[in-house]
Amino acid sequence: MASLFFWTESGGTDRAFVTELGVEFLAPTHEKTRLPARSLDGSIATAITIGSGQTGRRLAIRHDAASQLMEDLREAGEDRLSITLVPEVTEQAVAYTVKLFDFGDVQREQQTGIGLQRFMLEFTALRLDGGALP
Repeated sequence: MASLFFWTESGGTDRAFVTELGVEFLAPTHEKTRLPARSLDGSIATAITIGSGQTGRRLAIRHDAASQLMEDLREAGEDRLSITLVPEVTEQAVAYTVKLFDFGDVQREQQTGIGLQRFMLEFTALRLDGGALP
């Protein structure tokens, strides 16, 4: 079950990253901006909330090799580029335009019994249309 991520870099170059092992949809997230506020004498403390927030999803991708494309995807997310996610390449009619952020480190996973190494990257994805990811 392969997944596809594609985006256009700021210089106009189109990029694509196919992960043959697919994307794993982990826990849902909810991002909301909250700012602490105190009265001048410090007797009252409260929080100011901006908007209702946005629901996202924590995702993980795995790849058989620590590729430059995995790092390029991380860089595109950190640059806040719009990225199109196709969770299953055989169903290209299902695609989501997302922003990626809150990246973890690339983790090396040892596959027991077969001696292969896989690499995993976790991040949070938010759909630009405000909808929920599966």
